[in-house]
Amino acid sequence: MAVQGTLAALHVGNVCGIGQKIETSMYQGAIAIRSPMLPLADEIPQFRNLNLLPQGGLPTYRMYPCSDGKWLHIGCLNREFWDKLAVAMDLIELATEPEFEFAPAGWTRDQDREAAIDLIGSRLLERPRDHWLSVLAESDVPVAPVLTTQQYMDLPQVRQSGLVQTAHDLILGETSQVGLPIGFSETPGKTRMSAPKLGQHTDEALASLGHKGSSSSRMEIDLNNEKSPKHPLEGMKVLDLSSFIAAPLGSMVLSDLGADVIKVEPLLGKGQDLWRF
Repeated sequence: MAVQGTLAALHVGNVCGIGQKIETSMYQGAIAIRSPMLPLADEIPQFRNLNLLPQGGLPTYRMYPCSDGKWLHIGCLNREFWDKLAVAMDLIELATEPEFEFAPAGWTRDQDREAAIDLIGSRLLERPRDHWLSVLAESDVPVAPVLTTQQYMDLPQVRQSGLVQTAHDLILGETSQVGLPIGFSETPGKTRMSAPKLGQHTDEALASLGHKGSSSSRMEIDLNNEKSPKHPLEGMKVLDLSSFIAAPLGSMVLSDLGADVIKVEPLLGKGQDLWRF
């Protein structure tokens, strides 16, 4: 939320030269990221909190154990992948029986969804994880192994991408920590120092909060300035041809900031993106 606000404010500054203070909270961030999961509107089916199930509430967006005790995660959120999974796992009834007509996400009855979970789970318990990872990947079914944090950090592609970095800690010595998720060609970042001890910078922080600074060092904000846009991205047009969570979420954020978003949706099914925001 802070990054979004900062970028929006920088854009406004480039447009009209007006700076502004950005403020948010962890509570606002938590609510914003959960908003698609908290629907309350007319003609929306009663919300079922499937996220309470620790392995996942949808049959094909869920973790499953295999015969060797290792786990995998299946990520099929559209009908095409659902049908491919049915063929790959020799569970043709998933693609043909009427109780699975609205799978993988449009369940009207909990017992049908639970029946699909049982069918898939029982079949996966027949073979070890490596077998299923190979079979499902060859059939173009989204699937991945469930890894420990250490296993993930040791993956060659994770190390190569710089998502793990070595940093010296005053107490622990050399440590492996999560690296920067974004790479900058001209200004690459890194961990510069160890985490401070508790209370190490308290006096400095309190002193800075009590320091008002001179009027000449602060930019005064005139919220009534006629040059200031009503919304940060006012006047910007966005054409959204995307689907499935990440890109539509980005368009939603742009819309929230005042952009005029035109969303083009498929003609298949009900003529809408099933994962719109």
